[in-house]
Amino acid sequence: MLATALLIGSASRAIAADHVIGIITERLDTGFVVQKLDGATVTVSFTEATKFKAERLRGRPSSSQLVPGLHVSVTGTLDGEGRLTAKEIKYDVADLRIANAIQAGLTPTEQRVQKNASDIQGQQKTLAVQQQAIDAQVVGLSMQSARLDDADLKIVATSGAVTSTNDRIGRLDQYAVVDSFTVQFPNARATVPTKYLSQLADFAAKAKAVPGYMVQVQGYASAIGASGFNQELSQQRADAVTAVLQQRGGIPSSNLFVPAAMGVTEQVSDNHTRQGQAENRRVVVTILQNRGIAQ
Repeated sequence: MLATALLIGSASRAIAADHVIGIITERLDTGFVVQKLDGATVTVSFTEATKFKAERLRGRPSSSQLVPGLHVSVTGTLDGEGRLTAKEIKYDVADLRIANAIQAGLTPTEQRVQKNASDIQGQQKTLAVQQQAIDAQVVGLSMQSARLDDADLKIVATSGAVTSTNDRIGRLDQYAVVDSFTVQFPNARATVPTKYLSQLADFAAKAKAVPGYMVQVQGYASAIGASGFNQELSQQRADAVTAVLQQRGGIPSSNLFVPAAMGVTEQVSDNHTRQGQAENRRVVVTILQNRGIAQ
C-alpha cells in the first residue's frame, strides 16, 4: 500500500508540473509565453497534434486566437529546459473577448509609439543637419576672423617685430611716401595680369634705389558680392603682387610690410558702374622711406 501511495503521489506531481495556468504575455512563431499565477513564466510550444478547446466558442478554435492577454490552461510535457510542449490548450470565449479588446486598444497605441519614434528620429536628423550647418558657419567665421586679424594686426618691420594696427599707423608716421603703383584685377580674379609683371619689376628696382626703403602692399576688392569672399580675395591679390615683387623684383622680406587685406574699404570709385567696380579691384603698392633717412 505504501508503494502504491508513492506511485500515486509521483503521478500527481508529474501532472501538476505539466499543467500550466496563466496569461499569455508574448506570442511566438510556434508558441507563446505564459505568466503563471505565481509570477513565473513558461515557454509553451504547440504542434499539429495539439488540441485547442474553447468553452462557449461558436466555430472552431485555432492557434491564431492565442493572443497576449488571453487566460489559458495548458497541459503538456515539460522538457529538460523547462519548455512545455502542449497537448491541450483550453481557454474561455469571454477571456478571448477581453484579450481581443486589449489588443484592439494596444494597436493604435503601438502605432502612435512607432510614429512618435519615427518623428523623433526625423527631428534628430534635422537637428544634426542644422548642427552641421552651424559648425560650418563657425568654421567660416573663424577663418574670416583669422584673415581679419592678419590684416588688422600684423605688419613686420626690418627688425621682425609684430605690431598692431595702431602701432602700424604710428610707424607709418615715421615714413614718407616716395611713390605708389596700382595693379588692377579682373572680376573675382587674384592672378596678376601679365601686363603688370614688367611694370612691377621696374617699380621694385625704383624702390631699391631709395635708401632705407620699405614697400607696403594693400589689396582691395569692389563692394560687390559677399563680404567674406571679398576679404579673402583682397588678401589673395595682395599676396600675388607681393610674390611678383619678391620673385621678379628681388625685394627681400625684410623690406616688405606683411601684405594687407583691405577688403572693400577705401573704395575709390562708384560700384554702380562697371568702370567704378574695375577701379576698386586693385592692389596699391607704395614705396616708403624713413623720414630720418630722408632728412
